[in-house]
Amino acid sequence: MLLAHPSVPVKSVRDMVALAKARPGQLNYASAGAGSATHLSGELLKSLAGVNIVHVPYRGTGPAVTALRSGEIVRILGLADVREQLTTQGLDPVGGTTEQFGAYLKAEIAKWAKVVKASGAKPE
Repeated sequence: MLLAHPSVPVKSVRDMVALAKARPGQLNYASAGAGSATHLSGELLKSLAGVNIVHVPYRGTGPAVTALRSGEIVRILGLADVREQLTTQGLDPVGGTTEQFGAYLKAEIAKWAKVVKASGAKPE
């Protein structure tokens, strides 16, 4: 889900990307903390959309939502917020706790390491 303060003139992810491209480094987004699913979702969106938005980590979702409602921060990204857009771009977004995300990463590394080893692929 992408949430924006009412003062931000966006109604969709497309609008947000266009605004971020027009104002690089001037927009920010809140997350539930560094390394959280919301933080990594924001970083993935930045990478996929080619935008420069500033991450502002909070100590959990509650403080981030409070900051959004007060106008202190203008945007909050959550994995559920961008799931549909990421899926349409061929990605498989997953989410949950930081522990679940760590377990997912370990499983993905192990899976792809086997594929790379079996293929004989080497860095060039």
